[in-house]
Amino acid sequence: NVQLATQFTTDNMQANEAKVISFVSARPGEGKSITSCFLAKHLAKTGARVALIDCDFRRPSLTHWFLPGATTGFYELASRIGHENEKSIAMDLASICRKTGQENLFFIPAKGANTSIANLNLVGSGQMHALINYLKQIFDVVLIDLPPILNIVDARVIANSIDSFILLAHWGKTDRSVVSKALHRAPEVFKKTVGSL
Repeated sequence: NVQLATQFTTDNMQANEAKVISFVSARPGEGKSITSCFLAKHLAKTGARVALIDCDFRRPSLTHWFLPGATTGFYELASRIGHENEKSIAMDLASICRKTGQENLFFIPAKGANTSIANLNLVGSGQMHALINYLKQIFDVVLIDLPPILNIVDARVIANSIDSFILLAHWGKTDRSVVSKALHRAPEVFKKTVGSL
């Protein structure tokens, strides 16, 4: 899976078609978070400056793995866009964006451990779009881990900010009809899907 995802990503990067890539799945447990993690590490080894972002605010798996004690994250940073100047945003990003144990790989947690997500309208807001565009100027590749698309709309509303989606499905476990139903419900994701694993 990681090898195929790497090929998708490298081809798109070389064609300058994709800097912001998201792994999605129809349901939880398909392996999108771990695949995002492995791909981020692989791309960083090639010399690309990579940002790995946990944007699954409900089930922030990557945050639990990388930074379980995070006091602030991507959610809080996006909410400050429009309320702070660019210098302040850069300082906030520097404090939130954490170096990993691997050169060129940086991680941004989903949110602070004590943050109550009362309103997820932020996901599809201009603030989120502006923040992702800002990150595109700093990093060679931005990998975003989003919630499953079957019953959660986050990937649909953030799709305008994503260059390419890669769909993951558990071979032999996830029925094709489930994947088809998920993509039918999320045409914004489907039209930007460059491959499936």
